[in-house]
Amino acid sequence: MLEGPLDLTVTLYWNQEKGGALTDLRFRRACALAIDRADIVERLLGGQGEPGNPGFLPPDHPFHVDVEQYPFDREAANRLLDEAGYRRTGGEGPRRDREGRPLRFPLLVNADASAVVDLVAANLDAVGVELDVESADFGAAVATMTGGGYEMAITLYGNLSGDPNYMRTLYSSRTDQTFFHSARGYSNKEFDRLADEQLVKFDDADERRRILARMQEIVAKDLPFLHLYYPTPFLVFRKAAFDQWSYTPNAGFYGSPLNKRVLVTGLDQGVEIRPSK
Repeated sequence: MLEGPLDLTVTLYWNQEKGGALTDLRFRRACALAIDRADIVERLLGGQGEPGNPGFLPPDHPFHVDVEQYPFDREAANRLLDEAGYRRTGGEGPRRDREGRPLRFPLLVNADASAVVDLVAANLDAVGVELDVESADFGAAVATMTGGGYEMAITLYGNLSGDPNYMRTLYSSRTDQTFFHSARGYSNKEFDRLADEQLVKFDDADERRRILARMQEIVAKDLPFLHLYYPTPFLVFRKAAFDQWSYTPNAGFYGSPLNKRVLVTGLDQGVEIRPSK
């Protein structure tokens, strides 16, 4: 059995193009505080994974830095929603904004990520945010998110173990935000500048690392979306048939162990060709 890198994430999106509470940082932060990501890892994955990082990169990524984590705190979430003017009468039902509109949102869910929905919905309902779940297969969910036809969504994607320039493609307002994983309606001028700057710093590793650390701090503060968890991948193979499989980082969801490297080189890494007999 192989245990792979944390290369996949399941993520909660707020489409800020839709306006209203979705554009309110206090609302998004309250949602982050209300969702018990550590509990999700224990109950859904049996502890085989890590809670999602608001700074995007998983904890085993070489560019990962510590950022604000929004640990589960229902009282703090309720307090933040109260301060933002989202009132709840009698402690039941959805809160309402200043115009009297309920904090009730359709939640588009990629069916491949549906297992987490009940936990997220229950956490948010406890603080007065109601979700109407709309499940779709992966293709339909991608089409809807690409067109921006959602308010909140949960989906999954991989390749997190690769180059952290991936952050630029997701968060920068200078990229095409119709990419279905993009942070719709999000714009931060400092992030955009740094995202472009790190592209020309490949020859200065320390400076690029500093820039990417600041990029992680910015998205953790702004919360365009919230990574819920990173599952630890395990793949099982028959050792009697072949026992030298290894993970190829950044090779699709989870990274792929089904590579030909070991057959060509006999090595987990490197490009030296296996000598012929």
